[in-house]
Amino acid sequence: MKKIVIAVIFVFLGFSYAYAGNLYEGKLSNGLNYRIYKTNDLPIISVDIKIKAGSYFDKKFGEANILANSLDSCATSSLTADEFRDMVDALGGRISSSASKQYIDITAKFPLSKADRMFCLLSQMFKSKFDKKNFDFVKREATDEIKSLQNDKDYLAIHSAFVNLLSQNAYSHTSLGTIKGIKSITRNDIKAFFKRYFNTDNMVISVSGGKFKEQDIADMIKSHFLFLKRGKRASLAPVVFKKGLFVKDIIRKQAKQSYIYMAFPAFSTLDKRHYAAKILAFILGGNLDSVLAKDIRTKHGYAYSVFAFNYQMKKGGIFVIGLETQNIFTTYAVKRVFEDVKNIDNFITPERVEDAKRYLVGRNEIALQSSLSVAGALSSSYMLNIKELPWVHFRKEINKVSKKDVVQAAKTIFKNVSIGIVSSENYEKEIKKMAKEYGY
Repeated sequence: MKKIVIAVIFVFLGFSYAYAGNLYEGKLSNGLNYRIYKTNDLPIISVDIKIKAGSYFDKKFGEANILANSLDSCATSSLTADEFRDMVDALGGRISSSASKQYIDITAKFPLSKADRMFCLLSQMFKSKFDKKNFDFVKREATDEIKSLQNDKDYLAIHSAFVNLLSQNAYSHTSLGTIKGIKSITRNDIKAFFKRYFNTDNMVISVSGGKFKEQDIADMIKSHFLFLKRGKRASLAPVVFKKGLFVKDIIRKQAKQSYIYMAFPAFSTLDKRHYAAKILAFILGGNLDSVLAKDIRTKHGYAYSVFAFNYQMKKGGIFVIGLETQNIFTTYAVKRVFEDVKNIDNFITPERVEDAKRYLVGRNEIALQSSLSVAGALSSSYMLNIKELPWVHFRKEINKVSKKDVVQAAKTIFKNVSIGIVSSENYEKEIKKMAKEYGY
Protein backbone atom coordinates (compact mmCIF):
# COMPACT_ATOMS: atom_id res chain seq x y z
CA MET A 1 0.00 0.00 0.00
CA LYS A 2 1.29 3.41 -0.98
CA LYS A 3 1.44 6.02 1.76
CA ILE A 4 1.61 9.75 1.23
CA VAL A 5 2.28 12.03 4.18
CA ILE A 6 1.27 15.67 3.80
CA ALA A 7 0.67 18.31 6.47
CA VAL A 8 -1.38 21.36 5.58
CA ILE A 9 -2.54 24.18 7.83
CA PHE A 10 -5.49 26.28 6.68
CA VAL A 11 -6.11 29.73 8.10
CA PHE A 12 -9.26 31.73 7.33
CA LEU A 13 -11.11 34.63 8.93
CA GLY A 14 -9.06 34.66 12.09
CA PHE A 15 -9.31 30.98 13.01
CA SER A 16 -7.29 28.02 11.93
CA TYR A 17 -8.25 24.50 11.01
CA ALA A 18 -5.61 21.86 10.48
CA TYR A 19 -5.70 18.99 8.04
CA ALA A 20 -2.47 17.50 9.24
CA GLY A 21 -2.24 13.82 8.63
CA ASN A 22 -1.71 10.95 6.32
CA LEU A 23 -3.42 9.99 3.11
CA TYR A 24 -3.43 6.21 2.84
CA GLU A 25 -4.12 4.85 -0.60
CA GLY A 26 -4.49 1.22 -1.47
CA LYS A 27 -6.03 -1.23 -3.90
CA LEU A 28 -7.75 -4.52 -3.16
CA SER A 29 -6.89 -7.64 -5.12
CA ASN A 30 -10.15 -7.16 -7.07
CA GLY A 31 -8.95 -3.74 -8.27
CA LEU A 32 -11.01 -1.53 -5.91
CA ASN A 33 -9.08 1.65 -5.03
CA TYR A 34 -9.54 3.20 -1.61
CA ARG A 35 -8.38 6.42 0.04
CA ILE A 36 -8.33 6.98 3.81
CA TYR A 37 -7.65 10.32 5.46
CA LYS A 38 -7.90 11.52 9.07
CA THR A 39 -9.41 14.98 9.44
CA ASN A 40 -9.93 15.53 13.16
CA ASP A 41 -10.31 13.83 16.53
CA LEU A 42 -14.08 13.36 16.44
CA PRO A 43 -15.25 9.73 16.80
CA ILE A 44 -17.07 9.73 13.48
CA ILE A 45 -16.45 8.17 10.10
CA SER A 46 -17.66 9.24 6.66
CA VAL A 47 -17.55 7.42 3.35
CA ASP A 48 -18.00 8.49 -0.26
CA ILE A 49 -18.20 5.81 -2.95
CA LYS A 50 -18.09 7.38 -6.38
CA ILE A 51 -19.02 5.35 -9.46
CA LYS A 52 -18.64 6.67 -12.99
CA ALA A 53 -22.23 5.80 -13.82
CA GLY A 54 -24.07 9.12 -14.01
CA SER A 55 -26.97 10.12 -16.22
CA TYR A 56 -24.55 10.77 -19.11
CA PHE A 57 -24.68 7.01 -19.62
CA ASP A 58 -28.50 6.76 -19.69
CA LYS A 59 -30.00 4.90 -22.62
CA LYS A 60 -33.44 5.73 -21.33
CA PHE A 61 -33.38 9.12 -19.63
CA GLY A 62 -33.55 8.51 -15.91
CA GLU A 63 -31.73 5.19 -15.55
CA ALA A 64 -28.92 6.52 -13.34
CA ASN A 65 -31.37 8.43 -11.15
CA ILE A 66 -33.65 5.40 -10.71
CA LEU A 67 -30.68 3.14 -9.96
CA ALA A 68 -29.25 5.55 -7.39
CA ASN A 69 -32.59 5.90 -5.58
CA SER A 70 -33.18 2.15 -5.71
CA LEU A 71 -29.92 1.37 -3.94
CA ASP A 72 -31.10 2.81 -0.63
CA SER A 73 -34.79 2.02 -1.14
CA CYS A 74 -34.92 -1.61 -2.31
CA ALA A 75 -34.39 -4.95 -0.62
CA THR A 76 -30.93 -6.54 -0.70
CA SER A 77 -29.85 -10.17 -0.75
CA SER A 78 -29.99 -10.28 3.06
CA LEU A 79 -32.28 -7.44 4.15
CA THR A 80 -35.72 -6.14 3.30
CA ALA A 81 -35.94 -2.44 2.51
CA ASP A 82 -37.49 -1.77 5.94
CA GLU A 83 -34.81 -3.79 7.72
CA PHE A 84 -32.09 -1.84 5.90
CA ARG A 85 -33.53 1.54 6.87
CA ASP A 86 -34.21 0.42 10.45
CA MET A 87 -30.61 -0.73 10.88
CA VAL A 88 -29.26 2.59 9.58
CA ASP A 89 -31.44 4.44 12.10
CA ALA A 90 -30.61 2.08 14.96
CA LEU A 91 -26.89 2.59 14.40
CA GLY A 92 -27.28 6.38 14.47
CA GLY A 93 -26.02 6.89 10.96
CA ARG A 94 -27.20 8.00 7.57
CA ILE A 95 -26.77 6.58 4.10
CA SER A 96 -27.83 8.10 0.80
CA SER A 97 -27.32 7.57 -2.89
CA SER A 98 -27.69 10.12 -5.68
CA ALA A 99 -26.98 10.55 -9.38
CA SER A 100 -25.39 13.50 -11.12
CA LYS A 101 -24.44 14.03 -14.74
CA GLN A 102 -21.21 12.04 -14.44
CA TYR A 103 -21.39 9.93 -11.28
CA ILE A 104 -23.49 8.01 -8.83
CA ASP A 105 -22.43 8.81 -5.26
CA ILE A 106 -23.13 6.61 -2.26
CA THR A 107 -22.42 8.44 0.98
CA ALA A 108 -22.51 7.44 4.64
CA LYS A 109 -21.77 9.01 8.02
CA PHE A 110 -21.76 6.95 11.23
CA PRO A 111 -20.33 6.90 14.73
CA LEU A 112 -16.87 5.42 14.52
CA SER A 113 -17.84 2.59 16.87
CA LYS A 114 -20.31 1.39 14.20
CA ALA A 115 -17.79 1.52 11.33
CA ASP A 116 -17.80 -2.22 10.58
CA ARG A 117 -21.61 -2.33 10.57
CA MET A 118 -21.65 0.71 8.30
CA PHE A 119 -19.39 -0.98 5.74
CA CYS A 120 -21.59 -4.07 5.94
CA LEU A 121 -24.68 -2.00 5.11
CA LEU A 122 -22.89 -0.21 2.29
CA SER A 123 -21.82 -3.52 0.79
CA GLN A 124 -25.45 -4.68 0.93
CA MET A 125 -26.37 -1.86 -1.44
CA PHE A 126 -24.24 -3.57 -4.08
CA LYS A 127 -26.41 -6.67 -3.64
CA SER A 128 -29.75 -5.00 -4.34
CA LYS A 129 -32.62 -7.17 -5.55
CA PHE A 130 -34.38 -4.15 -7.10
CA ASP A 131 -37.56 -5.76 -5.78
CA LYS A 132 -40.66 -4.83 -7.74
CA LYS A 133 -42.61 -3.20 -4.91
CA ASN A 134 -39.91 -0.72 -3.92
CA PHE A 135 -38.67 -0.30 -7.50
CA ASP A 136 -42.14 0.81 -8.59
CA PHE A 137 -42.26 3.21 -5.63
CA VAL A 138 -38.92 4.75 -6.67
CA LYS A 139 -40.23 5.27 -10.22
CA ARG A 140 -43.40 6.96 -8.96
CA GLU A 141 -41.38 9.30 -6.72
CA ALA A 142 -39.04 10.18 -9.57
CA THR A 143 -41.96 10.89 -11.90
CA ASP A 144 -43.63 13.12 -9.30
CA GLU A 145 -40.39 15.04 -8.79
CA ILE A 146 -40.03 15.76 -12.50
CA LYS A 147 -43.68 16.82 -12.72
CA SER A 148 -43.15 19.25 -9.86
CA LEU A 149 -40.26 20.84 -11.73
CA GLN A 150 -42.61 21.89 -14.51
CA ASN A 151 -43.82 24.56 -12.08
CA ASP A 152 -40.32 25.54 -10.97
CA LYS A 153 -39.60 28.65 -13.00
CA ASP A 154 -35.96 28.81 -11.90
CA TYR A 155 -35.38 25.26 -13.14
CA LEU A 156 -37.21 25.82 -16.43
CA ALA A 157 -35.07 28.87 -17.25
CA ILE A 158 -31.67 27.29 -16.61
CA HIS A 159 -32.66 24.00 -18.23
CA SER A 160 -33.73 25.85 -21.37
CA ALA A 161 -30.39 27.71 -21.48
CA PHE A 162 -28.44 24.46 -21.12
CA VAL A 163 -30.46 22.52 -23.71
CA ASN A 164 -29.89 25.19 -26.34
CA LEU A 165 -26.15 25.43 -25.61
CA LEU A 166 -25.17 21.75 -25.51
CA SER A 167 -25.25 19.55 -28.59
CA GLN A 168 -25.41 16.16 -26.88
CA ASN A 169 -28.64 15.08 -25.23
CA ALA A 170 -26.53 13.05 -22.81
CA TYR A 171 -25.25 16.30 -21.31
CA SER A 172 -28.21 18.62 -21.83
CA HIS A 173 -30.99 16.51 -20.33
CA THR A 174 -31.55 16.71 -16.60
CA SER A 175 -29.95 14.05 -14.39
CA LEU A 176 -33.42 13.28 -13.04
CA GLY A 177 -34.49 11.95 -16.44
CA THR A 178 -37.74 12.53 -18.30
CA ILE A 179 -41.25 11.34 -17.54
CA LYS A 180 -41.30 9.32 -20.76
CA GLY A 181 -37.91 7.81 -20.03
CA ILE A 182 -38.73 6.84 -16.45
CA LYS A 183 -42.05 5.26 -17.42
CA SER A 184 -40.26 3.05 -19.94
CA ILE A 185 -37.50 1.89 -17.55
CA THR A 186 -37.78 -1.71 -16.37
CA ARG A 187 -36.07 -3.62 -13.61
CA ASN A 188 -34.05 -5.43 -16.27
CA ASP A 189 -32.85 -2.08 -17.63
CA ILE A 190 -31.58 -1.13 -14.17
CA LYS A 191 -29.97 -4.50 -13.60
CA ALA A 192 -28.16 -4.18 -16.93
CA PHE A 193 -27.06 -0.61 -16.10
CA PHE A 194 -25.81 -1.80 -12.72
CA LYS A 195 -23.90 -4.72 -14.23
CA ARG A 196 -22.33 -2.52 -16.91
CA TYR A 197 -21.00 0.25 -14.68
CA PHE A 198 -20.75 -1.00 -11.10
CA ASN A 199 -17.32 -2.59 -11.23
CA THR A 200 -14.10 -1.96 -9.32
CA ASP A 201 -12.32 -0.37 -12.29
CA ASN A 202 -15.05 2.24 -12.45
CA MET A 203 -15.24 3.36 -8.82
CA VAL A 204 -13.34 4.53 -5.77
CA ILE A 205 -14.14 4.45 -2.05
CA SER A 206 -12.91 7.33 0.13
CA VAL A 207 -13.03 7.39 3.93
CA SER A 208 -12.54 10.31 6.31
CA GLY A 209 -12.99 11.00 10.00
CA GLY A 210 -11.01 10.72 13.18
CA LYS A 211 -9.73 8.50 15.99
CA PHE A 212 -9.33 5.42 13.78
CA LYS A 213 -6.38 3.34 12.72
CA GLU A 214 -6.05 3.48 8.95
CA GLN A 215 -5.11 -0.19 8.65
CA ASP A 216 -8.26 -1.18 10.57
CA ILE A 217 -10.37 0.74 8.04
CA ALA A 218 -8.48 -0.82 5.14
CA ASP A 219 -9.17 -4.27 6.61
CA MET A 220 -12.90 -3.48 6.89
CA ILE A 221 -13.01 -2.38 3.25
CA LYS A 222 -11.31 -5.61 2.26
CA SER A 223 -13.67 -7.67 4.40
CA HIS A 224 -16.83 -6.18 2.92
CA PHE A 225 -15.99 -5.25 -0.68
CA LEU A 226 -13.72 -8.01 -1.96
CA PHE A 227 -16.74 -9.65 -3.64
CA LEU A 228 -16.99 -6.84 -6.19
CA LYS A 229 -15.77 -7.69 -9.68
CA ARG A 230 -13.58 -5.93 -12.18
CA GLY A 231 -14.97 -4.59 -15.43
CA LYS A 232 -14.66 -2.01 -18.15
CA ARG A 233 -13.91 1.59 -17.18
CA ALA A 234 -16.51 4.02 -18.53
CA SER A 235 -15.44 7.12 -20.44
CA LEU A 236 -16.97 10.53 -21.00
CA ALA A 237 -16.94 12.29 -24.36
CA PRO A 238 -15.94 15.97 -24.58
CA VAL A 239 -18.83 18.41 -24.42
CA VAL A 240 -19.79 19.86 -27.80
CA PHE A 241 -21.32 23.34 -27.78
CA LYS A 242 -23.76 24.66 -30.31
CA LYS A 243 -22.59 27.73 -32.16
CA GLY A 244 -24.59 30.91 -32.44
CA LEU A 245 -27.16 32.78 -30.41
CA PHE A 246 -30.11 31.08 -28.69
CA VAL A 247 -32.91 32.80 -26.80
CA LYS A 248 -35.92 30.92 -25.44
CA ASP A 249 -38.65 32.63 -23.38
CA ILE A 250 -41.06 30.27 -21.63
CA ILE A 251 -44.32 32.08 -20.91
CA ARG A 252 -46.03 31.61 -17.57
CA LYS A 253 -48.83 34.16 -17.24
CA GLN A 254 -48.83 33.80 -13.45
CA ALA A 255 -45.10 34.63 -13.20
CA LYS A 256 -44.70 37.72 -11.03
CA GLN A 257 -41.06 38.10 -11.98
CA SER A 258 -38.70 37.02 -14.73
CA TYR A 259 -36.10 34.29 -14.26
CA ILE A 260 -33.16 34.72 -16.62
CA TYR A 261 -30.17 32.44 -17.18
CA MET A 262 -27.37 33.14 -19.63
CA ALA A 263 -25.15 30.14 -20.41
CA PHE A 264 -21.76 30.46 -22.10
CA PRO A 265 -19.30 27.72 -23.19
CA ALA A 266 -16.52 27.36 -20.62
CA PHE A 267 -13.74 24.96 -19.62
CA SER A 268 -13.49 21.47 -18.20
CA THR A 269 -12.17 20.85 -14.69
CA LEU A 270 -9.00 19.46 -16.29
CA ASP A 271 -8.34 22.73 -18.12
CA LYS A 272 -6.12 25.25 -16.30
CA ARG A 273 -8.43 28.02 -17.55
CA HIS A 274 -11.17 26.54 -15.37
CA TYR A 275 -9.62 28.29 -12.36
CA ALA A 276 -9.47 31.61 -14.19
CA ALA A 277 -13.18 31.20 -14.99
CA LYS A 278 -13.95 30.65 -11.30
CA ILE A 279 -12.22 33.94 -10.49
CA LEU A 280 -14.10 35.65 -13.32
CA ALA A 281 -17.42 34.35 -11.93
CA PHE A 282 -16.63 35.79 -8.51
CA ILE A 283 -15.64 39.17 -9.95
CA LEU A 284 -18.82 39.34 -12.02
CA GLY A 285 -21.40 37.91 -9.64
CA GLY A 286 -19.84 36.33 -6.57
CA ASN A 287 -21.23 38.65 -3.89
CA LEU A 288 -23.03 41.98 -3.35
CA ASP A 289 -19.82 43.84 -4.14
CA SER A 290 -19.42 42.15 -7.53
CA VAL A 291 -19.62 43.98 -10.85
CA LEU A 292 -23.10 42.82 -11.83
CA ALA A 293 -24.58 43.19 -8.35
CA LYS A 294 -23.31 46.76 -7.92
CA ASP A 295 -24.48 47.77 -11.38
CA ILE A 296 -27.75 45.92 -11.91
CA ARG A 297 -28.99 45.49 -8.35
CA THR A 298 -27.57 48.44 -6.40
CA LYS A 299 -27.16 51.21 -8.99
CA HIS A 300 -30.13 50.57 -11.27
CA GLY A 301 -32.43 48.44 -9.13
CA TYR A 302 -33.26 46.16 -12.04
CA ALA A 303 -32.83 42.81 -10.26
CA TYR A 304 -33.53 41.24 -6.87
CA SER A 305 -30.61 38.89 -7.30
CA VAL A 306 -27.81 38.53 -9.80
CA PHE A 307 -25.05 35.95 -9.70
CA ALA A 308 -22.48 34.07 -11.75
CA PHE A 309 -21.00 30.59 -11.37
CA ASN A 310 -19.31 27.73 -13.20
CA TYR A 311 -21.14 24.48 -13.85
CA GLN A 312 -18.20 22.12 -14.01
CA MET A 313 -17.72 18.75 -15.68
CA LYS A 314 -14.66 16.64 -16.43
CA LYS A 315 -14.92 17.14 -20.19
CA GLY A 316 -16.53 20.57 -20.41
CA GLY A 317 -17.95 23.47 -18.43
CA ILE A 318 -20.66 26.13 -18.57
CA PHE A 319 -20.30 29.70 -17.35
CA VAL A 320 -23.64 30.91 -16.01
CA ILE A 321 -25.04 34.36 -15.25
CA GLY A 322 -28.41 34.38 -13.51
CA LEU A 323 -30.96 37.11 -12.78
CA GLU A 324 -34.31 37.46 -11.08
CA THR A 325 -36.18 40.66 -11.81
CA GLN A 326 -39.61 42.20 -12.21
CA ASN A 327 -41.05 41.49 -15.65
CA ILE A 328 -40.98 45.17 -16.59
CA PHE A 329 -37.20 45.31 -16.02
CA THR A 330 -36.34 42.15 -17.97
CA THR A 331 -34.82 43.76 -21.06
CA TYR A 332 -33.14 46.52 -19.04
CA ALA A 333 -31.42 43.96 -16.78
CA VAL A 334 -30.25 41.85 -19.72
CA LYS A 335 -28.90 44.95 -21.46
CA ARG A 336 -26.83 45.80 -18.38
CA VAL A 337 -25.32 42.30 -18.40
CA PHE A 338 -24.32 42.71 -22.05
CA GLU A 339 -22.89 46.13 -21.29
CA ASP A 340 -20.84 44.93 -18.31
CA VAL A 341 -19.57 41.89 -20.17
CA LYS A 342 -18.60 44.08 -23.12
CA ASN A 343 -16.49 46.21 -20.78
CA ILE A 344 -15.21 43.34 -18.66
CA ASP A 345 -11.55 44.30 -19.20
CA ASN A 346 -12.18 47.45 -17.16
CA PHE A 347 -13.40 45.43 -14.19
CA ILE A 348 -10.67 42.78 -14.06
CA THR A 349 -8.13 44.52 -11.88
CA PRO A 350 -5.21 43.01 -9.92
CA GLU A 351 -7.02 43.89 -6.68
CA ARG A 352 -10.23 42.14 -7.72
CA VAL A 353 -8.31 39.07 -8.87
CA GLU A 354 -6.47 38.81 -5.54
CA ASP A 355 -9.71 39.32 -3.58
CA ALA A 356 -11.31 36.53 -5.58
CA LYS A 357 -8.39 34.21 -4.90
CA ARG A 358 -8.60 34.75 -1.15
CA TYR A 359 -12.34 34.25 -1.14
CA LEU A 360 -12.32 31.09 -3.27
CA VAL A 361 -9.53 29.43 -1.30
CA GLY A 362 -11.24 30.35 1.97
CA ARG A 363 -14.64 29.10 0.78
CA ASN A 364 -13.11 25.82 -0.36
CA GLU A 365 -11.46 25.32 3.03
CA ILE A 366 -14.67 26.18 4.89
CA ALA A 367 -16.54 23.65 2.73
CA LEU A 368 -14.10 20.97 3.86
CA GLN A 369 -14.90 21.32 7.56
CA SER A 370 -16.91 18.06 7.58
CA SER A 371 -15.44 14.61 7.17
CA LEU A 372 -18.08 13.78 4.56
CA SER A 373 -17.06 16.70 2.35
CA VAL A 374 -13.41 15.63 2.66
CA ALA A 375 -14.30 12.08 1.59
CA GLY A 376 -16.21 13.48 -1.39
CA ALA A 377 -13.29 15.70 -2.39
CA LEU A 378 -10.91 12.74 -2.25
CA SER A 379 -13.18 10.70 -4.53
CA SER A 380 -13.62 13.58 -6.99
CA SER A 381 -9.89 14.22 -7.23
CA TYR A 382 -9.28 10.51 -7.84
CA MET A 383 -11.71 10.57 -10.77
CA LEU A 384 -9.87 13.60 -12.18
CA ASN A 385 -6.49 11.84 -11.79
CA ILE A 386 -5.27 14.55 -9.42
CA LYS A 387 -2.40 13.09 -7.44
CA GLU A 388 -2.19 15.82 -4.79
CA LEU A 389 -4.58 16.26 -1.93
CA PRO A 390 -7.56 18.10 -3.50
CA TRP A 391 -7.41 21.14 -1.23
CA VAL A 392 -3.67 21.53 -1.86
CA HIS A 393 -4.25 21.25 -5.61
CA PHE A 394 -7.09 23.79 -5.55
CA ARG A 395 -5.08 26.37 -3.61
CA LYS A 396 -2.07 25.92 -5.91
CA GLU A 397 -4.08 26.25 -9.15
CA ILE A 398 -6.10 29.25 -7.96
CA ASN A 399 -2.97 31.08 -6.84
CA LYS A 400 -1.31 30.51 -10.23
CA VAL A 401 -3.97 32.56 -12.02
CA SER A 402 -2.95 36.03 -13.19
CA LYS A 403 -5.01 39.02 -14.27
CA LYS A 404 -4.05 38.22 -17.87
CA ASP A 405 -5.39 34.67 -17.46
CA VAL A 406 -8.78 35.99 -16.31
CA VAL A 407 -8.97 38.48 -19.19
CA GLN A 408 -8.16 35.74 -21.70
CA ALA A 409 -10.73 33.42 -20.15
CA ALA A 410 -13.39 36.12 -20.47
CA LYS A 411 -12.57 36.68 -24.15
CA THR A 412 -12.99 32.95 -24.81
CA ILE A 413 -16.16 32.49 -22.75
CA PHE A 414 -18.20 35.45 -23.97
CA LYS A 415 -18.30 34.52 -27.66
CA ASN A 416 -21.73 32.96 -27.89
CA VAL A 417 -24.61 32.59 -25.49
CA SER A 418 -27.79 30.64 -24.85
CA ILE A 419 -30.44 32.48 -22.83
CA GLY A 420 -33.33 30.82 -21.03
CA ILE A 421 -36.12 33.00 -19.63
CA VAL A 422 -39.36 32.37 -17.79
CA SER A 423 -41.62 35.43 -17.71
CA SER A 424 -45.23 36.56 -18.03
CA GLU A 425 -44.58 38.18 -21.42
CA ASN A 426 -42.45 37.16 -24.37
CA TYR A 427 -39.20 39.12 -24.60
CA GLU A 428 -37.53 36.71 -27.00
CA LYS A 429 -37.38 38.89 -30.13
CA GLU A 430 -36.33 42.01 -28.24
CA ILE A 431 -33.49 40.24 -26.40
CA LYS A 432 -32.34 38.41 -29.51
CA LYS A 433 -32.10 41.73 -31.37
CA MET A 434 -30.24 43.28 -28.44
CA ALA A 435 -27.78 40.36 -28.24
CA LYS A 436 -26.94 40.69 -31.93
CA GLU A 437 -26.19 44.37 -31.40
CA TYR A 438 -23.61 43.31 -28.82
CA GLY A 439 -21.98 40.89 -31.23
CA TYR A 440 -23.66 37.57 -30.37
